Parts: sequence; C-alpha cells; structure tokens
Amino acid sequence: MKKILYLFLLVSVITSCKKSSDGFDEPNDSKEKQPEVFILKAISYSMEEGDGEEIITILQKPVTVENKSNAHGTTFFDSFEEIKETSHFSSSDSMAFPEFDLDSVKVSVPVQLLSDNQVAVGSSKWLYEPGVVELPSGKTQVNTLSYTPYTRITVNSSLKIKKYTLTYKATLVNQNTGKEVEVKGKWRGTTPFGSDLKIEYQEIK
Repeated sequence: MKKILYLFLLVSVITSCKKSSDGFDEPNDSKEKQPEVFILKAISYSMEEGDGEEIITILQKPVTVENKSNAHGTTFFDSFEEIKETSHFSSSDSMAFPEFDLDSVKVSVPVQLLSDNQVAVGSSKWLYEPGVVELPSGKTQVNTLSYTPYTRITVNSSLKIKKYTLTYKATLVNQNTGKEVEVKGKWRGTTPFGSDLKIEYQEIK
C-alpha cells in the first residue's frame, strides 16, 4: 500500500512539473507589441547646399484652328491646359515614411523661393509619401487670338516650368509613446509659370 501511494505521489509531481514547464499554469506577463503608428506634426522647407530652382522649357504640341467662314472672330488658348504639377518626397532616413494614423497624410509644398532663401508654400495639399505625385495645375494662362475670314491659325507654344529642389524637415509623433522623431529629406517639385507663343496665320482658299 505504501508503494502504491508513493508511486501515485511521484506521478502527480511529474505531471505538475510538466504542466508548469509547458506554461499552462504560469501567469503570462508578456504583452503583445503594439504597432508603431505616427502622426505628422509639422513640416518645413529650407535651402541648403545643392538646393535651388531650375527653369526648363517644354515644347508643346502645335494647336491648329481653322476659320472657314467669311466672318471675323476670336478664339482662346490656355497654355496651362492639361498641364500637371508634381511633388516628390524622398529620404534616406528609415523613419521618414512610417505607418501613419490616417490612410493618407497631406501637406503644403513650396510654390516660390523668396529673398534671403525663404520658401513660400501654397494652399494645395499634397500626399506626404515617397515617389512622384501629380495634380492638375490650378494655374491658367489664357491667350485671346483674333482671326480673319478663311484663315488657319497654328499656335506653337513653349511652356516654361520651374523645377525646385529643397530640403525638408518633418516632425513625427509616435501615438503610442508620445515620442517625437525628426526626419530629414529632399523635396522636388515642378510648376508652370509662363509660356512663349509663336502664332502662324495661313489663308484658306
């Protein structure tokens, strides 16, 4: 009887140890790691070495208008029609583009370089994300063209575009910890600012 009781106690001790080693009866104090989610608190732009403004010229496809009547008239030509502006954020900082609180984060971007290397930003909002983003230009440059009877008008336009390269700094806030992180990178963008027109008139018989 003593041997049977001894074996029963031994089996109970072994079973208890196994359950403890498997962690069934031990409290689990570990917490699942929460994903880091950020908000973009602020962004600013500045001129640093290598930054600046470049003017490029793009030849647009000629536009032809024909007046096959005996009446005089006018037509309108918008040099900026269907022209898109671009914005491009890039950074070598691994924290520059984390998971944000919102599906998309939008910011204002530069539209003009002022004196003393100051930067003016526009009212339009652009996605803060790596890669090139395009938006239709909100600018217009409408030209009024007069024509005579039986005339073909051909408009050759050279579009002038400003290309910016600037340095940006963004302050990101970790929503879980409240800790702020400052990241730095480059912003590049393009915007139209003018055009040159060459107008050719040809009589239609």
